[in-house]
Amino acid sequence: MRKRLGLWIGVSIFFASISYSQSTSTREKAVVLKRLIELNHYSPRPVDDSFSVALFEIILNQADPRRLLFTAPEYTLLVRYKNRLDDELNGKEWAFFDLFSSLYGKALTRSDSIVTNLLKKPFDFSTNETITASKEPTFNFAADNAALASRWSRYLKYAMLSRIYSTYEDDTLKKSTFKEALGKSEPATREKIQQSEIKSIKKIKD
Repeated sequence: MRKRLGLWIGVSIFFASISYSQSTSTREKAVVLKRLIELNHYSPRPVDDSFSVALFEIILNQADPRRLLFTAPEYTLLVRYKNRLDDELNGKEWAFFDLFSSLYGKALTRSDSIVTNLLKKPFDFSTNETITASKEPTFNFAADNAALASRWSRYLKYAMLSRIYSTYEDDTLKKSTFKEALGKSEPATREKIQQSEIKSIKKIKD
């Protein structure tokens, strides 16, 4: 439990530090973070490659749990540091921080644009599509920007159908079919989903 808590403390400080651009200050924060983790454990966990891998996976899964932000090529750039975060916490460098901060900011801006464009008009629910979701760290990232937009489209469709179906099921009178309810509720639901997603993205960026 203490080990997991230490990792979460690390991730919290990591994300809180993203708003700072001075590399020297960031390196100092990394060293302080390492000491906090070491001092707040009954059985301190060595800051080694094993720790680095665990911390990397938590950072990626917390930053992009739905795999809707980063693309596979961006993940490839980040995963090179999977075994090197312990070195950075020892104050040798902080290259991962700079790279992650840059890619994360671009990914958020890109997703904001994708969501806005996709939700400008009604979705076509007549096509047969599938969507995959997983909490496993091995869950893949979209191959490129086009694949990412497609994944967002299917995710937003699913979110819309889920919301409308939930409301439909709660209606005990059932005065209309689900298809009729979908057509009637789609515009308002689409707007609510857009507001929710854009708000979430903006909150992270701010």
